[in-house]
Amino acid sequence: MRWMQGGLPKLGQKAKLQWRGTTVAQMDIAQARPPFKSAEVLMVFEPRDVPWLWLMSRTQRRRDMLIIRGWLVTPPPVDYDVYAPGSWSERLTSGAAQGRNDFGRTGYAGPCPPHGKPHRYIFTLYALDLPPDLPAGLNAARLNSLMRGHILAQASLTGLYQR
Repeated sequence: MRWMQGGLPKLGQKAKLQWRGTTVAQMDIAQARPPFKSAEVLMVFEPRDVPWLWLMSRTQRRRDMLIIRGWLVTPPPVDYDVYAPGSWSERLTSGAAQGRNDFGRTGYAGPCPPHGKPHRYIFTLYALDLPPDLPAGLNAARLNSLMRGHILAQASLTGLYQR
């Protein structure tokens, strides 16, 4: 897994998703091959450092406090080399199941930080000893519960993005 060469495009360039009146940045992801052939592979995109999440976690009693999931997919499609936000959605044809993100949608949503300081964005690829039939529409709290004790390997990539 690596960040695409050339960095992030300017906000609003090619992006279609709107969140609270702001265009979400378009950010592609490249995929590496999984470390184990028999493992379930899961990719999680976690924007961090968003100040309003603390308040939201308190008012909605969220279990994933201070973490917003931009995308959950299992397994990442091996027939795609690059993921682009909004390039595919619930109609994914490679046999992958996607979880619900914190935009309330299924699929991958790129970064949409508030103006100001840079924010961290973490892409984590997990190899799990779980059956390959994790339910579609899985949310972050249920996913964390299912993964506990089943992670064989993981790799993360952290990038910074600022508006």
